[in-house]
Amino acid sequence: MMSQTKVNIISNAFVLLGKNPIVAIDSSNPAQSAVSTLYDALLLNELTRGQPWRFSIGTQELTRTNDTPINGWLYEYQLPSNFLRLVRTYNNSNAVISYDLYQDRILTNSTVVKVDFIFKVNESLFPPYFYMLMVYDVAAHIAMTITQDVTIVKIWQDAYKEQKLVAEYIDSITTPNLSFAPGQIYQARASGVTNRALY
Repeated sequence: MMSQTKVNIISNAFVLLGKNPIVAIDSSNPAQSAVSTLYDALLLNELTRGQPWRFSIGTQELTRTNDTPINGWLYEYQLPSNFLRLVRTYNNSNAVISYDLYQDRILTNSTVVKVDFIFKVNESLFPPYFYMLMVYDVAAHIAMTITQDVTIVKIWQDAYKEQKLVAEYIDSITTPNLSFAPGQIYQARASGVTNRALY
């Protein structure tokens, strides 16, 4: 089975642009270090914008803190450490609750809070459609720097856009990957309820 790592994704992007593959990120190489940093930003962007990717949706009941909430709410709950984005917030009856999102906390009057949320999935668990999306995404963003050829840039920008459509379709009809951290329940849910955030 093909190795699925951050380095492997970046390496495949280099290969698409006519460069040699890499087996590790050379921190002394400015280009590789820059692409490594860019990759992290691109991945965060893919996971937190647009439709929620089903393979990266987790479900968890939150733990109430001992802190006093602001703005008149009764309770404060700690969000998961791997939290990136809320998808849905509800109680034991599966009813959507009112809340405010404040920093890494949920403020609400509900005595039970469960959340569906986007979290950062390890590259080894990327579905093939998302793995290739990230390869094309990286290639499209570094093509000009490496090739100085606008034609090649457009080729990989178009490849990314086409793969994005394919990936979103496959993800929309696929149940989530359940091979995640023990002690947590992960499942996809269809709703996409949001609420007011405080900053």
